[in-house]
Amino acid sequence: MSKAINAGKYRYRVTLQRPPTDAQRSDYGNRTGAATVIDTVWAAKEDWTAREGDEFGREYGETTTRFKIRFRTDVDSTLQVVCGSHTYEILGVLDFDGSQRELMLMCKRV
Repeated sequence: MSKAINAGKYRYRVTLQRPPTDAQRSDYGNRTGAATVIDTVWAAKEDWTAREGDEFGREYGETTTRFKIRFRTDVDSTLQVVCGSHTYEILGVLDFDGSQRELMLMCKRV
C-alpha cells in the first residue's frame, strides 16, 4: 500500500513553459518570440539557497528555489517555471524517492 500525498502542500499555481529557441534571436542577441505553455499545475515552493557576489565588477544575487509537483514524464531541464511574476530556469529534475509520485524541480530565478 502506497503512502498518500498531502495535496494541501501544493499551494502555488505554476506554469510550465518552453522558452523561445536560440534560433529566435534579435540583432542584439536577445531571444524573441513567445514561450510555449506546456501546462499549469499545482506546486509546493521553497526558497532553498541564496547567495550574492561580485563578478566582473557587477553585483549579483541568486536564489535557488525548489518546486515539488506531481510526477510527469514530460518535464525536463529545457523548460521554465513561472510562478506569479517570476520566471525560473530549471536546473535539475529529480524523482527524489524513486516512487514516480512527485518531481522535485531545482530552479534558479531568471
